[in-house]
Amino acid sequence: DFILDVGAFDGRLLDQLARRVGFPVRHGIEPDRTAGGDYIRVDWVGIVDQEVQYDIITVAHTLEHLRDPGGMLASARQAIKPDGLLFVEVPNLETPYVQLVPYFKWQHLWYFTPGSLANLLVAAGLFPLEVTTTPYGALRILAKRYQLVGVRVNDPSQAARSLAAIQEYQALREKE
Repeated sequence: DFILDVGAFDGRLLDQLARRVGFPVRHGIEPDRTAGGDYIRVDWVGIVDQEVQYDIITVAHTLEHLRDPGGMLASARQAIKPDGLLFVEVPNLETPYVQLVPYFKWQHLWYFTPGSLANLLVAAGLFPLEVTTTPYGALRILAKRYQLVGVRVNDPSQAARSLAAIQEYQALREKE
């Protein structure tokens, strides 16, 4: 089983998923070479061409920093197993208490609403399963690939365990 965290930083989300769901192979993409973490660093370039397909790809507070978020999501769709999941969390432009500072940062190239992010996912060939807002106002979407009729999910309980692990990790972040 494989998991990829785009914007892995110190690998805490990967560690949480490994403990709760049991992913033996954890890959992370992190441009900051000073960030530590117990994961295999991979480059986004060529991620679709490799033989590995991921059970879960997480993109937490990273999509808004990318020059081409739609292209990244389309590549992620190809890199996810047919029964895999994509977890995305970004700042929510519709949060009622959004203030100019510190929400609008030069590092944020994109801003999303629930509708705009869902549309971007659909355009990339992904189907939003769940759209929520966190207590701290972030937008959270769980998505999967569009599938043809007859494609079987190998282990439906793995998706439930993975979602629970992501939610536990996010709850810990909310307490920080």
